[in-house]
Amino acid sequence: MQSGGKQRRAESQIPGCPSAPCLNGGTCSNDGTSFSCSCPVGYSGDLCEIEVKATCQARGDPHYSTFDGTLYDFMGRCEYILAEDSVNNTFEIRQVNEPCGNGNFSCTKSLTVIFPNVTIQLLRGSVVVNDSEVDLPVSYEGVNIENITRSGVGLTLVESAYGVKVEWNNVHNVRVTVYGRYINKTSGLCGTFNRNSADDFLTANGTIVENAVNFGNSWKTDSCCDDATDVPHPCWTYPDRNATAIANCSALLTHPFNVCTSQVDPVSGGYIEDCEYDVCGCGDDPTVCVCQAIEAYVADCASYGVNIDWLSDHRYQQCGSPCASAPCCNGGTCSNNESSFYCLCSLGYTGARCETEVKATCQARGDPHYSTFDGTLYDFMGRCEYVLAKDSVNNKFEIRQVNEPCGNGKFSCTKSLTVIFPTVTIQLLRGSVVVGGAEVDLPRYYEGVDITRSGVRVTLVDSDYGVKVEWNNVHNVRVTVYGRYIDKTSGLCGTFNRNPEDDFLTAYGTTADNAVNFGNSWKTDSCCDNATHVPHPCETYPGKNATATANCSALLSPPFNVCARQVDPVLQGYVDDCEYDVCGCGDDPTVCLCQAIEAYVAACASYGVSIDWLSEDRYQQCSSPCASAPCCNGGTCSNNGLSFLCSCPPGYTGDRCETE
Repeated sequence: MQSGGKQRRAESQIPGCPSAPCLNGGTCSNDGTSFSCSCPVGYSGDLCEIEVKATCQARGDPHYSTFDGTLYDFMGRCEYILAEDSVNNTFEIRQVNEPCGNGNFSCTKSLTVIFPNVTIQLLRGSVVVNDSEVDLPVSYEGVNIENITRSGVGLTLVESAYGVKVEWNNVHNVRVTVYGRYINKTSGLCGTFNRNSADDFLTANGTIVENAVNFGNSWKTDSCCDDATDVPHPCWTYPDRNATAIANCSALLTHPFNVCTSQVDPVSGGYIEDCEYDVCGCGDDPTVCVCQAIEAYVADCASYGVNIDWLSDHRYQQCGSPCASAPCCNGGTCSNNESSFYCLCSLGYTGARCETEVKATCQARGDPHYSTFDGTLYDFMGRCEYVLAKDSVNNKFEIRQVNEPCGNGKFSCTKSLTVIFPTVTIQLLRGSVVVGGAEVDLPRYYEGVDITRSGVRVTLVDSDYGVKVEWNNVHNVRVTVYGRYIDKTSGLCGTFNRNPEDDFLTAYGTTADNAVNFGNSWKTDSCCDNATHVPHPCETYPGKNATATANCSALLSPPFNVCARQVDPVLQGYVDDCEYDVCGCGDDPTVCLCQAIEAYVAACASYGVSIDWLSEDRYQQCSSPCASAPCCNGGTCSNNGLSFLCSCPPGYTGDRCETE
């Protein structure tokens, strides 16, 4: 062993560097008495043994510090690519920012860390891996996730063999560290890691811009989000907060923090300025912002091996309180409750942390029977195009429904839907989908809008606008909207405000006293005849009552009763609607019965209750081609093997009698 060591030292002095002392591809040169290593990009040290690294930060409101040290502020409210390997796609880190402080500013809400073998969502209070919540610590191939404490600060740490490390304090402060293998390979809000800060504002489209707002907006992952705008410095907007900000933030220059000044200068590193910015913008109680600004500085010091004991200082004991961790999401207000906290959620959100955006579903089912976002049940037999639902404040969406005669001709059913978003207009017809005037095959994806098939017949339109539309291509329509539309909807689906008393708000801004007047007000074509009141068909055709009762009471028994707790078929109108439709369906109630059952099964599925009903002999007819009511305009359907034939009434033609 000893002679081997001497031999290696001797060889290192031989001209030509035959012992190859330089690591990681370094080039050796020799002057006759000693050697030197010229290191490749990404490595340093006498022997090129050290892989260099750089850290990007998003701290506070957030203030960004790129891999190459550029400091900037960006107040976007969307999901952004924070950092990515833009050459080999080895990793991608996404950051969701939400409003915070007084509402003009934004803070980190969540992170998504993507490696080739695993996708990790870091949420406040939880970690989700590949769509399942996990307990920490947990390890995957080359990726470790754990909770740690450093200088009194709790962190979620993601370390990987990919040369990427992510730290988040589960509040406002994020640190992303990448190693030298990514030099000249990164992009996103963390900039280009190439030791040249001049090109840090490289946008997603490959151009370099001069200001942070244009740069940041380019890295949105969702084009439906509003672009961020320049936000004036809050200490200018709220000059009365200046004194508080200066008093709190200048503490970084004093004990116990000044032990780190030689490693991390709080002035030139932007920490004091960022702290003052956040305290001025934090609202009436700056506790969270002060604590987060100090935590960001302490975390940076810890990365240099300087640990600061600051939480034992009585001035900062508030930073150890539950609410100092900003546990309430989406603008929720936090109150300390001994060793825990309580969140008072803002409009449209719910959950212990206000983490869940509420939603409501409107239905048009059967002949059609409507159930508004706030739960009002009514029947309306119009034969025209109507506004089913729309955003009446910001015009983010509009859904139109065309109803046509069906059954014995006195009733109406959904014929088609038109779904309108700012980026795309979609027509849902029986058996086809038309976008921009052209029929398209599914699945099809547009900016923020996905159109897919679900199961055998259902067409699903899902969107980043917080709106989802489901149509089974026959009679049943479901429209789901999220909490952002509370107090903003109108149309046949009513006003989404948890107050059914005003659901019959007409297109003229008045509240109607009956469903017929309400529905007629939402016609898009004034030339259509107004609908009139239609007597209950079981009263008009009492001979069908027994058939209707026998068929529809099945919703109270197996296999359907497994869902009774989630969706009560009596209280929520499914049994009544079924009987109405079977009585009004004509001589063959197959389509109407199948559609009534499908509507109930779909509602159960939305609560996670799947019902296997089509395997039963009595409902196999519901899988037949004619059960999908493929014939339009009163055409009569005949099953023809796996297909169907439509016998059209006078004046109509086409495979589905769709052409007048």
